[in-house]
Amino acid sequence: MRTRWFVSAVLCMGVSLGLAIGVVIGVFMSFMVTAVPAIAAEKVKLVVAEWGSQVYWDLHEQGIAEFEKLHPDIDIELWRTPGNDAKYWEQIMVRAAAGMMPDVFRVWSTQQTEVFRYGYAMDLTPLVQKDSEFFKQFVIPPIALDGKHYAIADMLIVNYLHFNEDLMKTLGLASPDDLYAQGSWDYQALENIAGKATKRKADGTPEVVGFAMVVPDHYYVGPWVQSFGGAWFDDNYSKVLFNQPAALEGLRWVQQQFVEGRFFPMSQYRPLVLAGQFGFNFNWSLPPAPGGQYGNTNVGYVPWPRGPQQDVSTYRTEPWAIAATTKHPGEAFEFVKYMASDGIRFMIAAQGKIPNYRPNMGILHDYAAQFKYGLRPLQEQIGKIVPQPMAPQHSRVTAILYPAFQDITEGKVAVNVAMEEAARLINDLFKWSN
Repeated sequence: MRTRWFVSAVLCMGVSLGLAIGVVIGVFMSFMVTAVPAIAAEKVKLVVAEWGSQVYWDLHEQGIAEFEKLHPDIDIELWRTPGNDAKYWEQIMVRAAAGMMPDVFRVWSTQQTEVFRYGYAMDLTPLVQKDSEFFKQFVIPPIALDGKHYAIADMLIVNYLHFNEDLMKTLGLASPDDLYAQGSWDYQALENIAGKATKRKADGTPEVVGFAMVVPDHYYVGPWVQSFGGAWFDDNYSKVLFNQPAALEGLRWVQQQFVEGRFFPMSQYRPLVLAGQFGFNFNWSLPPAPGGQYGNTNVGYVPWPRGPQQDVSTYRTEPWAIAATTKHPGEAFEFVKYMASDGIRFMIAAQGKIPNYRPNMGILHDYAAQFKYGLRPLQEQIGKIVPQPMAPQHSRVTAILYPAFQDITEGKVAVNVAMEEAARLINDLFKWSN
């Protein structure tokens, strides 16, 4: 009996001691958990590259600050890159070669095709398709090449013609704006008014230029080829189409205007334009108030004239792309979506000059009252804008086309001869680049 009692007592004591030790350990561990602070989850860092000016960057920083509040787990570093498109892109390539490609980067219009085709930009197609409802608010959809989306636009730059209101009144000419409202604004009306607006001195030197055009230019002498029913390239940039009959007809009409003295190269006659001695000039922004770019001249704007085959105007855009090398594609996509929608309102509210630069119509309506022309400039072009061609190897393509354009506008060579030779060279280039 005693032995049993002793054994039972020992067992009870052991159990009690074990429970006590367990309680002590539990209390100790509880204290340790309470006493040691939890390690905060590491933030996702995104590097964003943008060119521009101090004011431009500061406006982006406002959008970034709001995005970071909405996404406290994401930290944005804005890489501010001064300089033009060539300098900016050179620095992007240097970073890419060093394995420091930014997660998100602005793409200059002339590099868009190369950015995706050569693997710098991520294929956004699955993300865009998943969020298709979100993108219905934009004037232009996510930019695509070969059936795949690779960039999101928060800018839309539509081409306009500025016209000299004072000169039109002095000469008793119909206002292009009135002709547009009447449905009579077409390429022949432009030809007629530009001819009457041109004025020359006794020695033949231009005193007032009818229409000053940027030739040669990145935008392929405006949408004349498209408005005459032609195209510059096929959709995949595998071959040229500017040597086909419709395109050649448009370029012959352009050559005729230059040779007969109604159109003038902007590079040669810019001083006359800035002095208000012009009928029309090509521009991608809306005209300033008197006292601005053209001195005290009253200047209006009109959309590109209707062609014989199509009523079109060209646009360019400078979109956001996400680097193919990013380790945070989901977070980068959320940032780009925000900057192209709610985040763009800081730009709209602060600049308020050119409403067609911001393609989110819902947000633009909130600021329409502060624009000189309201939303009319954009609304009247939405249904007819087509993208300006941005071929791969853009600089090499333009190195071929520029001299051809120059010779055409100076009447040195027949259009079909110049374009056939350019087509041969560029088709060879496409075979190599594709």
